[in-house]
Formats: sequence, structure tokens, C-alpha cells
Amino acid sequence: MMLKLRNITPTSVERLSLSLTDFFSGETTPDAVKFKIKGGSKSVGQPGLMGASSSSAHENVSRVEFEELKKSLSVVVSQQGILMKSVAEMNKKLDILIESQGGEENIDVDAIIASAAKAVENLIGSSTHVPASVETSEKTDLEMVVKYVRGLCPLDKKIGEPVDPQLEAEFVMWVDTGLRKHKSNTTTNVYCKGKDTIFPSFRFGVEDISNKMWFHNLAYPNCFLTNSCCSHIDIIFYYLRKKVMYSAEPKIKVTTTDCLFCSSITSLYEKFVEKNNDMSVLSLSHNVAQYIQGGKILCATPWHLVDHVVMPINVKLQDHWICGRLNIVDKRIYLYNSLRSGRYMTAAKEACKPFSVILPYYFSMLYFKGLRNEAKFSTMEPFPIVGVDGLLEQVTADCGVFVASFAEYFIDGKPIPSSGFDVEIHRDRLAVLFYQYGMKKQLENIESESEAPPSLPKK
Repeated sequence: MMLKLRNITPTSVERLSLSLTDFFSGETTPDAVKFKIKGGSKSVGQPGLMGASSSSAHENVSRVEFEELKKSLSVVVSQQGILMKSVAEMNKKLDILIESQGGEENIDVDAIIASAAKAVENLIGSSTHVPASVETSEKTDLEMVVKYVRGLCPLDKKIGEPVDPQLEAEFVMWVDTGLRKHKSNTTTNVYCKGKDTIFPSFRFGVEDISNKMWFHNLAYPNCFLTNSCCSHIDIIFYYLRKKVMYSAEPKIKVTTTDCLFCSSITSLYEKFVEKNNDMSVLSLSHNVAQYIQGGKILCATPWHLVDHVVMPINVKLQDHWICGRLNIVDKRIYLYNSLRSGRYMTAAKEACKPFSVILPYYFSMLYFKGLRNEAKFSTMEPFPIVGVDGLLEQVTADCGVFVASFAEYFIDGKPIPSSGFDVEIHRDRLAVLFYQYGMKKQLENIESESEAPPSLPKK
């Protein structure tokens, strides 16, 4: 099928091309389609749109403009009922074309328009369609065909092992595309303008990731994880919960919390101390009680059904994160700290106090004694805090990666290595696994089944 322009009702492919108002402008007449570039508009005749060059004088367009073209193509193609899987495949082919032309400084407008038009034409002719409604208004709603899958999880059982070199190379090519030639001294602005966007966003359960800096900071050494670690840790700890929940034979009865739990129990503890240990401060409607009962977070498990709770804990005084593990059977809190010097350990134990003091009260209030059929939960004495020895120490800004790794080693039932802990291997594995997972969900158009916690009664 050839793509033609004419002075009658346009075909679907023509409508797609002419609807790209950000890049194709001007008339609905068939004589030309204009492509906006710096310094003016380029008129492209019918042969160029068909796949052949319309002129010998090729003009260049920036990679940023090319990315905008891809986005516009994606939107218009999607409005025609074509699955995002096909759109992603089209964009990948266009990316390959750019690389073959020698990079962003040598983008051939004619070739891009021809390839884009051909890609759209192929999609119209061969891709799986979602029934498109008759156009009765300027906007057409996209009816996506989404497959809901139980137990989707990016984390494998290979913690501490190098990732597949081919998968790593694919990730590095993606994450490094668009980096500034001369990086700034900070990790907040290492991409060229417009080159850090992930579109569509990667949907990671508790958060959607739309910026490549999330992956850059996860993958590269000496990079602080963003938002004081919370984004990365919340996503990783969510998938650790999921890993346990959907495991065929879980080795350990365990669940996890998130960063909000840490801030909630810390604030509650401060108020409790300020009020001279007034029990009325400890409400069963508080976030802390909701977490313990299996609420507030995705893939939650009521704590009386597990033996361990793994918790990210923020050490505010040191701008540092540690991993805490509540052993419900032994009624102890084990502290995993990647900084072992005296002042860091002192600050870490202080950060664990809210957990040590507040949790026994809530266990008593929520009748853990009866739920677990264990008499020892009748006491409200603080849980002892025990530092775990023999752990490797971080050298650079890697505390978030250590926290995630300590948690996953325990959940997988594997010993934490006392030597040979290569933080770069751990960073690479997480970054590659999450990248592959995000792409898989987009290309296969899949989502997780509902994992929302139950609604708990207000008390």
C-alpha cells in the first residue's frame, strides 16, 4: 500500500501524518507537508513522505526535536487504536535509524519523515488494533487492552551475581543516551534538556518513574539515591514484599515496611516522649497501627502472620539510612548498618528507639498475645536493639544500596557476605532488572493485579 496525498478525504495514514501538528503544519492540501526545524520550516513533497528523499539538500534537526516527533507519533498512533507495544517498537526502530546516521548532529529530516510515515503505515496495516470509536469530536479516547498478571516482580534470586552482559549493555546504551558531554559536579543535572524523560512512565507499583535520573543514580557508584533514598527504597521494599508474597515456597515468614512508616513512628515517638509517655497519644487509627494490621501499603501482610519485619530506618543526624529487622519471635530489633564507627552506631541505635519503644505498646493494644497465641506479648518493655556484626562498610554514598541488599539477602535466606561485597554489581543488577521490567510491562501491555490493602475499621 502506497501512502498518497490528494485533495479528497485523506486515508487513515494521511490523517496521522497531517495530525502531527507539532511537527507537520500548514495546509491539508496534498502538495506539501512542512516539518518545523530551527531557522524555519522545511517543505517536504509527496515523494519524500513516501520514503524517497524529496530534495538533495538535507537539513538537520536536533535530537530533542526528534524525541518530540516520536512522542507526537505515539500520541496520534495511539488515538488510532494501536497498542503501545507497537508504538514502542516503532520508536526503537527510529532510534536505530538515528544511530546509523551518526548521532544527533546528523539527523536527516527526509529520512526520518519517510521512516516515520512507513512505520505508521506498517502499524496501520499489521498491528493488533483496539477498536477505535467513530470520530464524533476532536478528541478520541484510547481504549487500551491491558492484561492483568498475578505476581509480577522484577527481582530474581540472583542477588550478588553479575547481570547478563548483553542486558547490561542494552541498559547502559539507554541510560547513557542524552548525557551531557561535560557533567556537572552534582547528580541532579547530568542529562541534556529533554533527554531525561521516560515516556510513557515506568509503572513500579508504588510510584511511576518518568525520569532517567532515577536509573542513573541507582546504577552509578557514588550517587545518592534520589529524594533521600525514599523513591528507590520504597519501590525496592515493595517488590521485596511481593517477592515473598508470591513465592511458591517462602523460606521465611517476613514482610517489609516503607519510608513513610519510619517517619510516622518517629514523629509519634517524639510526641509520646513530649507528653511524658501519655498512652492516649497512641491511637489505633494511627498509621503505625494500620501498618501492623496489614494496611497502608501494597502487598501488605498483617504482622501477626509473620516472624520478621524488615524496615528502612533513617538516621537523620547523619543523613544516612540503615536496615532494621524486627524479630517478632525473639522480640528484638536487629540493626544492619553500613557505617560502623562509634558515632554512626550511636546515632543508628538512637534512630531505632522509636521502633523499640512504640511497637510493644501497639502489640499489646492490638492483642498480639491472642493473635499469635504467645503469652510473652503481654509486656510493654522496649525491644532490645542488637547491632549485627561482621558487615562490610560502605566507602562512598551507597547506604541505600546496602539497605536494599541487606534486606534482600535476609528475605532470600542467604547469608550476607563478609567479604567480596561489590556494590557496583548490586547497583547494576537492580538498575538492569528494573529497566527490563519497565520495558516488559510497556511492550507486553501488562499490569499487576490489584494489591491494595484492605480497608481497616477506624477505632
